Parts: sequence; C-alpha cells; structure tokens
Amino acid sequence: VNGTFGMDFGAGILGDMIDRLQRFATDRSAVARLEGDTFALLMDVPQDELAAKELALDLKHILEEPYPTGKTKAFIRSTIVMATSWQGHDSAEDYVRAGELALAFAHENPGSAVTVYAEQVVAKVERMLKIERALWAALENDEFHLVYQPQVRLSDERVIGAEALVRWHSEPLGPVYPDEF
Repeated sequence: VNGTFGMDFGAGILGDMIDRLQRFATDRSAVARLEGDTFALLMDVPQDELAAKELALDLKHILEEPYPTGKTKAFIRSTIVMATSWQGHDSAEDYVRAGELALAFAHENPGSAVTVYAEQVVAKVERMLKIERALWAALENDEFHLVYQPQVRLSDERVIGAEALVRWHSEPLGPVYPDEF
C-alpha cells in the first residue's frame, strides 16, 4: 500500500482498519495495534468453535471491504487467527503468544480463511523456528551435502544429465528435508 499509494495513505489505511475493528467490537472488547500491520481484538466469542470461526469470517469481510483512495479503491487482504479462552489461555500474554504462533503458522501455510491456535500449530511453528536457528550453525559446521540424482531419458533409458540436490542432516534435529528449509 505504501509503495503504491504513499506513506500518508498507508497510515490512513491503518487508521481505517482500527475504526473497522472498533465498529466490529462490542462494549466489552478491546482493540490494539501490536506492531506494523498486526492488530489484536479481544472480545467475547461463542464457546462453539464453528460459531467463533463464523464471527472471525465476518471480521475478515469487514476488513477486506475496499478502501477508497480518491481515484480508485485499495483492496487489502487479511489473515485472521484466533486464540480462545477454552484453549487454556489465562493472561493477555498467553493470548498474544498464541495469536503470534497461529499467525506464523498461517503465513507459512496459506489457504485457510481463519487459523485457530492449536497444539499442532505450536508444534509446527516451534519446529520451523528450531530449523531457522539451526540453519546458521549448519552452515558453519558444514552439515549440508550434495546428492546427485541422474536424469534419464525414458525413450532409450540413457542418462542425459544429473540434478544436484542439497541434503541436510542436523545433529539435534536429524534429517531436515528441503521442503522444511
């Protein structure tokens, strides 16, 4: 948004997003900007996960309504994540941490309209963070190696080339496959 419409317009969009969040919220809700373009909305939601997801989808639709620019409209995509009290969160810090983990998971696994914090999310994000930290040590410790895979022409079964594939065996993590790193 800043690159296309300028910093002033970008700041205006953030203000409009806060206004939309506050209009969506109830008297017992709180809205906060955590950082950059990340916001938190603390509110009472139904104890039923499906109903809570529907509420989150309503919020997503409100946030993604076009923003007028004067000449045209800006369309903003949002990522909605949800951490709920029935998942055992006791403090604001617990909610924010759960939300951040779910957000990291949502960014790495796009496709879901609403990502709900869950233990599986935590496990995947923690693995992702361990891999990220271990990558630096792996480079220093020469833990990567090449594997050559022949390319074979099917018509005459001749080897016509080879692919060089990077493989990583981490001491603490074991084999780490390319789709993870």
